[in-house]
Amino acid sequence: MLKSYRDIIDLIEKASNLAIISHLGADGDAIGSSITFEEISRAINSKLSITKFISENYINAYEHYVKQFNFVVADKLPENTFDLIAGLDIPAIDRIAHPVTLPLDINIDHHTYNEKFGRINIIQTQNICSTGSILYDLIKFLDLEINKVMAESLYLSIATDT
Repeated sequence: MLKSYRDIIDLIEKASNLAIISHLGADGDAIGSSITFEEISRAINSKLSITKFISENYINAYEHYVKQFNFVVADKLPENTFDLIAGLDIPAIDRIAHPVTLPLDINIDHHTYNEKFGRINIIQTQNICSTGSILYDLIKFLDLEINKVMAESLYLSIATDT
């Protein structure tokens, strides 16, 4: 796992424009993980432009987070805009909410049936309840201080998927 974390860090350090995507019908784990990954990415590369996308069919109970954290609600990503695409909490290709060219650059997920469609796949299924739990491990690996946004988004991710 350490090599995979280092590979992600390397990609983020070199990137200019990051798109974060999740699964169809985005839930608390998908939304919380997207927010957390944005915070982690900003800590790694403060000059990185980051856009979080969510499909129109996200679970309405989370609309507050979608608005507060400036998700772009769209069913398609702008073409040729991003040099890095990260998929969070997406177990299968047919669950990707936005048409993208595969493989994704980064695929982080906790589902046992993940199809490993990323250049870098961090798939943890043992003793992990959510994608947010994996991101917590990445935060610890990076020795980052957990800020308020991270804490709240990790809570959303973990609490809604357990």
